[in-house]
Amino acid sequence: MFKIVGSINYLFVVFLNAFTDLGHKIIIQNTVFKVYDGPTQIVLTAIVNALILFPFILVFSPSGFLA
Repeated sequence: MFKIVGSINYLFVVFLNAFTDLGHKIIIQNTVFKVYDGPTQIVLTAIVNALILFPFILVFSPSGFLA
């Protein structure tokens, strides 16, 4: 796999994307956990998770269909 030109660059970008995505998710959810309690916390956590997954669903589903 490493003989293919650009594979190391691709893996580096995938790592940065995963690192950034998880970092933002952890920071936002920790803020929700520290500020809110009870049912409000549950609802806001669900909203945060939906907003994080929403771009992936909007981009990857059509691109997979078009491919």
